[in-house]
Amino acid sequence: MLCRGWRRAIVLVLGLTCARTSAAEPTADERARLPALLRRGEAAAAAKDWKGCVDVLWAALKIEDAARVAGDLGLCEEQAGRFADAANHLQRALAEPTPDMLKKAPWKTYRAALARVREQVAMLVITTDPRDAFVLVDGKPYGRGDGLILAVTHGKHTIVGRAEGYEDEVITRHLDVRSFPNVQLTLKPKVKALTAPAPDGAAPAAPASAKPSARDPAAHRTEAARAPQVAFPCFPSRSVSGVLLPVACAGAAVFMVSAVTAFGLEVHLSSLRNALDARGFQPDSCAPGRPLAGSADCKDIDSRLRQRTDAANVMIGSGIAAAVLGAAAGIAVAVERKGPKVTATAGATGGGIIVQGEW
Repeated sequence: MLCRGWRRAIVLVLGLTCARTSAAEPTADERARLPALLRRGEAAAAAKDWKGCVDVLWAALKIEDAARVAGDLGLCEEQAGRFADAANHLQRALAEPTPDMLKKAPWKTYRAALARVREQVAMLVITTDPRDAFVLVDGKPYGRGDGLILAVTHGKHTIVGRAEGYEDEVITRHLDVRSFPNVQLTLKPKVKALTAPAPDGAAPAAPASAKPSARDPAAHRTEAARAPQVAFPCFPSRSVSGVLLPVACAGAAVFMVSAVTAFGLEVHLSSLRNALDARGFQPDSCAPGRPLAGSADCKDIDSRLRQRTDAANVMIGSGIAAAVLGAAAGIAVAVERKGPKVTATAGATGGGIIVQGEW
């Protein structure tokens, strides 16, 4: 169904000249062609020739990157069923007017059309690191991408971040209609190999397939340096998990030591009691008022009993602390690696904050 007032809006604005925002200035021939293109676009819209309207206004927009030309192109693209292009051009049109202007024609018409076409597309919010990285979606460049809001059709899309000195970051996502996903492109710096030139007369390098000689310790050191290094999780680092992990490891070590100590004391305590039993004394012979109370044997048993109890208490306390700290460290690692990302968005039709992450 056609938007009420769309034809009036196109008639009002197609013949107007707006400020150009693109970097390259149009040539004299292009400026001479612009009025004719705008008239042809108006005629195509009046005749409901939406494909012709889109083609003509695309050519006009390349000459004069004006908000109203983009808005009228978006109206024609909506009628032609090109909803993603329509949303992007309508967003472009609504980026310039003031809030008071948005309540008047043709901006009011553009806002209503944008609300309709957004129901047919997915709206990508793209952030990049570094911030000046360029973004390509399905092979089409969209300029610098940090904070870019882009409408795309339903289905699978490939988003690429590209910057000089960095590896390309490629993300493929399947997007649904009316979704508003945040895509974070984090580019990794390229690693430059540092190779020193060989001195004159130096022997040629051995082939890659050659194995180091058993008598060549330098070769073995080189091979060992190339071997993958395994990071010990208890080694401290400058992060929350780097503080919690060493403390959790220390608690686990105390737990192990106290557990072994308590077990050893329990074994010794049992041997002392068995020795009394072998001599014909009952288990309560060391109790106050009993025959062996205060004897050297009973004092030895009492001492080992206290030591065993202290070791057991240390074992229980350190075990609980290690478990709690280990769980906290695991949560910290997960948050640090896949923490929430907050992106602020703002446009002519509103603003907000998007929070995305994995918990």
